[in-house]
Amino acid sequence: MMTNLILLITLTLLPAFISIMFIPYWTRKTESFGVSIPADIYDTSALKSMRKKYTIIIGVISLLTICVFLGYGLFTNMSESMVGWLVGTTITLFMIISFMIYLIFHQKMKQIKSTAKWGRQRTQKLAIHTQFRQQKLRYSNNWFTFHLFLFFLRLS
Repeated sequence: MMTNLILLITLTLLPAFISIMFIPYWTRKTESFGVSIPADIYDTSALKSMRKKYTIIIGVISLLTICVFLGYGLFTNMSESMVGWLVGTTITLFMIISFMIYLIFHQKMKQIKSTAKWGRQRTQKLAIHTQFRQQKLRYSNNWFTFHLFLFFLRLS
């Protein structure tokens, strides 16, 4: 029974690990590791190398995390509360470690940006639309009275 639970939890963790691995590839081309960059810089070999290195590091950490989780979960006799503790600890440690690695790459990216002076080469424009409050709201406030009615109906 515990074996099935451990395997099921592992299968649910895989999409999270994969999504964290590929974050640098899924962001906009004007952003790299949380730092805004010119779009034409995104495909340079240095940034491709950084994205690949980040993906490999997080992939290895994900694989180690899964191995430790499976090894500890499958080869020890644990209660359900211990499995919960193991899951919570594993996810928390993985998130802290992956955030620290992302932070290191973020700092590297900021350093590259400051030495390359990408922000000074181009003029930047900022447009602020202040007329949005004069547009009609999509829904009337009366829409919420129905929900308020349901709330009070539930209380009684």
